[in-house]
Amino acid sequence: MDRESALSTAATPTLSWTVTPETNRWLHLLAYGLMAPLGAVALILVGGAVAVAAASVREGAWAVVLALGAVAVVALARPPVLAALLSEEASLGHEDWQPSRLGVALASLGCAVAMLLAFQHSPAAAGAVAALTFAAALVGMALSTDAEIDREAMVLATKVGPSVSLNALSGVRSVAVGSVVIYWLAYARGAGSLRAPRVLTIPREQATEVREVLDAGVDADSGADPAGRAERAVVTLVGLGVLATGPALFLLIGDAAADGLLVIGYAGVFSLVFAAPMLWYAWKG
Repeated sequence: MDRESALSTAATPTLSWTVTPETNRWLHLLAYGLMAPLGAVALILVGGAVAVAAASVREGAWAVVLALGAVAVVALARPPVLAALLSEEASLGHEDWQPSRLGVALASLGCAVAMLLAFQHSPAAAGAVAALTFAAALVGMALSTDAEIDREAMVLATKVGPSVSLNALSGVRSVAVGSVVIYWLAYARGAGSLRAPRVLTIPREQATEVREVLDAGVDADSGADPAGRAERAVVTLVGLGVLATGPALFLLIGDAAADGLLVIGYAGVFSLVFAAPMLWYAWKG
């Protein structure tokens, strides 16, 4: 009996696991970074408005106070804002997990304090705090895994992304972090699509079992044809175009902005998130 057959008969036909913000506290904390910068900006604006209103009251400038009050009423009366305020849960988050209001408030307050402290150094430092917080949330989203493996068909299916044959794997790397093991999947040239799952986060108690199945797929023949030069060229051009968004914005408005470095850094982070998978696919295609 070969290794693949032994695996399929030694345990249940389906091997499934879930590592999400709902089940892992570190992903739970990272997920709040998605909303923290926005909440921090809102808190800073509200705090500034309150300070201006208090100063205006002391000086007897009631017109300023009334104007600020009118702006607040108009902003809060908008249907999307009202719906968010009346909802029992925050409206942002992962598909199967919603952050608590207290968590959003604490994350926003912490980010606001960090941004204000960084602003004492430079506006670019405050922008870097916001960008790093958001980037941490993106890392958490990438590590979130809700997947299952059909042992008999040797197919990996994730909740987001297409199902892939494990026979397409060319290598598996792993690193243990706390209570989970993070796997990086490499596909044979031409076997993995751009949306194929590359990162799997697996509970430590299931890691050995999952690794055996993945290794069985690596040992199998993928039978895939490499991506053609034309396809790789198109993907490369698109990826480079997306990557150039940051420098392009800097050239367009960087000189006119107070902090050109903040402009290129913020845009560069977002363009890199989308360009990196394209360039990786063009290279490994």
